[in-house]
Amino acid sequence: MLNNRLGRVALLALLPLSFCGCSSGGYQVEKITASHIEVDPSVPEDVRMEAFLAPYRDSLSALLDQVIAYSPQSLSKNDQNGLLGAWLADLSIGQVEAYLRSQGVDPQIDIALFNAGGERTSLPQGDVKRSFVYEFMPFENKYMLVRLRGEQMEEMFRYLADAALRGTFHPLGGLNLQIRDKGRKITARIGGKRFDPKKEYTVLTTDFLYNGGDNMTFFAQNQGVRETTLKMRESIMDYFAQTDTITLPKDLRYEIK
Repeated sequence: MLNNRLGRVALLALLPLSFCGCSSGGYQVEKITASHIEVDPSVPEDVRMEAFLAPYRDSLSALLDQVIAYSPQSLSKNDQNGLLGAWLADLSIGQVEAYLRSQGVDPQIDIALFNAGGERTSLPQGDVKRSFVYEFMPFENKYMLVRLRGEQMEEMFRYLADAALRGTFHPLGGLNLQIRDKGRKITARIGGKRFDPKKEYTVLTTDFLYNGGDNMTFFAQNQGVRETTLKMRESIMDYFAQTDTITLPKDLRYEIK
């Protein structure tokens, strides 16, 4: 609901921008003041503003309410083994591989790693609406491919094990971790094969994590990076456009003993 007071707040917010846009110089800020304006149901709505916004709101609501897929079960973002994140990682690998092929590049993705905080809502059981994608992934993160040596991969495993022991399961695709003896023993399998510390591996991640987000500093010492223009939210939307019923992961990415 909009009202006259809210409209005045918006106008005051835009005035500095209009001065900056129209002037070539000469204006200086001398003083900035602020006040709190309470907006509650007692303030009448601005009928003209409401009439102006109504068709845009209605058309947007109709778009976001479209059913785009079906989920056989719900997956919670607070799941104790990261199944929602595993679903995200698996679909990301598939979508990025298709993207790379369309660019004439042979995809060589060994694992996918994202951050648990990136999932902002749970996957519902039943009909999945378009609005879910924007609620689930509100960020503008882009995919990146990072080549890591065995040493950096082992640093990654320790990071993931420590997080899992604290109850945080970062989304993994293509990687299964067995964590024993309170994290002192970690066994990793990549693509079903035992991790080889002498090899280099290609990790699919996001620009946010590549730049050290969530303290994932192991990406800094890499053997090469391939940037993409593909955003994670766009790939999720593309996945739903190609999918009638969602396939959920069955294997556990983390096993703590």
